[in-house]
Amino acid sequence: TPIRRLVIVQKDHPGFDDESNFIINSVKYTLYTREINNERANVANTLFMIDLCKKIAEKNKNVHIEIIVGEQLVEKGLHSLYGVGKGSDSPPALVVLSYKGNTANAEDVYAIVGKGVCFDTGGYNIKPTGSMETMYFDKCGAGSVIGAFRGVVEMGLKINLVAAVCLVENSISDTAQMPLDIVKTYKGLTVEIGNTDAEGRLILCDGLSWVQKHYKPHTIFDICTLTGAIIVSLGFEYTGLFSNDDTLATELTQVGDNCGELVWRMPISKEARLLIKSKYANVYNTSNAGPRAPGASVAAAFLELFIESNVKWAHLDIAGTSTGIAKPQGATGWGVIFLLNYYRQKQAQCCLLYTSD
Repeated sequence: TPIRRLVIVQKDHPGFDDESNFIINSVKYTLYTREINNERANVANTLFMIDLCKKIAEKNKNVHIEIIVGEQLVEKGLHSLYGVGKGSDSPPALVVLSYKGNTANAEDVYAIVGKGVCFDTGGYNIKPTGSMETMYFDKCGAGSVIGAFRGVVEMGLKINLVAAVCLVENSISDTAQMPLDIVKTYKGLTVEIGNTDAEGRLILCDGLSWVQKHYKPHTIFDICTLTGAIIVSLGFEYTGLFSNDDTLATELTQVGDNCGELVWRMPISKEARLLIKSKYANVYNTSNAGPRAPGASVAAAFLELFIESNVKWAHLDIAGTSTGIAKPQGATGWGVIFLLNYYRQKQAQCCLLYTSD
């Protein structure tokens, strides 16, 4: 629809209110995220992404940063994340940023985990020409996590938020992970690598486990460009939403409808859970039934294994919405506006709950 009327309001105008300020800031952090996600792999490697996180922590005294990089991942037991990135000169890393905006209740913690594959060749299950060139976009989940976290902190939202990014390059070398390798995850489950190009879930599972164990969130999201199958299912307008909690799924659908970043709930079926069984390990990292399996649901079923029973979880597969034919050229920054709206809503509920006369 063409724009028929445009009204520009200055900040000192009576019509400029908190809602206007929130919208402007949401756009600001979305543009910041687009810049990150559009950066090519020769610049935006894992060290570049680590540096972005460091700058946020250095600028904001109420932000704590934890960086686990290279061989430190092995020492901590994060073998699955390390395995994906060990074939690259850019070291794999897990970076965790934490912010305490709700000091009245330190245990009221939300968390987000982002997939940061700075470039994805597919590994030894190599991607073909036509599918590999744009794989610098495989870090869009991490970019959205960084952008949303920065927005929450700099807007001073009164919530406690932990943001983790799992950073790797999925490369081919004499040290790279091989098909049918078996690795041990941080949770202790063993994974048989059926396909080195199903790498996102291998880094996210360790990130999710680390954050749950050490930061104790009651609600955790992961956001990632995880499967081409979600594009086949939903196209480029809707993000795939998987969740273990009906109330949370309904709430997130409403947030998406209200802010324009749409989500559509997808199932994790019994069939999908059966398709990740392995004869030689606790779990297979892709479908044991071949390429015609429900790939997006299979990936979600894998991640579900790493969510603790008392934690509410949502998996956001942005493979179609992070870029797309109906969107601005390049990265869209999907997720920043969505997450900021969700956390602002949670802030309002916290204030109602903990404010006394």
